[in-house]
Amino acid sequence: MALDTLNNGDSGLEARTKINAAFDQLNTLGPAANIAITGGTAIGLTALGLRSTGTAFDLTLASSEELTSGRTLSFALGDADRTLTIPATGTAALLGTANIFTALQTMTAAANAAGLNISGSIAGGGVTRSILTIADDWTAATGNTSYPTLLSLEITTGSGQPNFYGDRALRLIQDNVERFYIAHDGSMYIANGVSVNGNYQIIEMPVGWMLRWSNQTCLSRVDHGIILQRSESGTITQTFRVANTVSSTTNWEAGVMDWQTSTNTLRIGTDVGSGGGSARDAQLIRGGVVKINLGANTTDHTQPVKLPSYIVSGLPSASTCGAGSMAFVTDATTTTAYSTVTGGGSNKALVISDGTNWIIH
Repeated sequence: MALDTLNNGDSGLEARTKINAAFDQLNTLGPAANIAITGGTAIGLTALGLRSTGTAFDLTLASSEELTSGRTLSFALGDADRTLTIPATGTAALLGTANIFTALQTMTAAANAAGLNISGSIAGGGVTRSILTIADDWTAATGNTSYPTLLSLEITTGSGQPNFYGDRALRLIQDNVERFYIAHDGSMYIANGVSVNGNYQIIEMPVGWMLRWSNQTCLSRVDHGIILQRSESGTITQTFRVANTVSSTTNWEAGVMDWQTSTNTLRIGTDVGSGGGSARDAQLIRGGVVKINLGANTTDHTQPVKLPSYIVSGLPSASTCGAGSMAFVTDATTTTAYSTVTGGGSNKALVISDGTNWIIH
């Protein structure tokens, strides 16, 4: 409120009224002895009152702390009108420490403009920190029936707009190289061509990549249509099992391809755990039809067994093949049972090794 000016022509009453009004205004600031203006600074003021428009109430601007030295609060308005709005239930804290919001905060960016840009740097070694940390306390979920969401990213595609399958909803860039991103359809892509494609429901990996469980068991693509189970070093033998039942790590039944039990020998069939499981038959099928059944005591063939055919001079060593080995010859000189076979004739005969010679049967 401006003070009235004293004029030479004022009567004594008018002059006294103006002077009293001036002192009334000074008294609202405090005792006159406590007020001094020095070099543009008001000494002794602890608050400033701004009269509200249309009401008889004031907005008081005051410091809520005891300062240890003179401080300056500066405003940079960008040479334009600005408005600062603080919600009735909130507090705006621009501090060098953590800020606490007591109510939901909503930030709406202008169209085609960035909404939030967070940046930082680490100047020296031995520093561990995060540019952005998101944390929540879920311990208060009642009865473990509530499943809160820590971070929600929601994108709305307008009616008639494209699906933007290849566009990025979330991305990670390091040294100007894209390392990871999530597309709008939920697909995930990792540098060098690894992807989980939600649109086409496939997992893709480039040639040379492996699925690895430690360095002992890996799955790798060798070539078109070829998958190899191996160790990373290539020196640890492998076993592949297809389970029938599993009760524990030692109680199970499975079909196996096994290089581990017998050195340099591939075992194919069924197996059980060391702590339990029942031995099961194995079958060799063709077109869904059983051709060979490996039972507990017999190997059953559902069609004739064809032995290799030789002339006697072409038979492998009977001792090398071992006793019980069978073959078929086409030039035996005789068919006398239990005689050692000789060649040069025209008889066909079944021969079995006794460990030394091939014997006609």
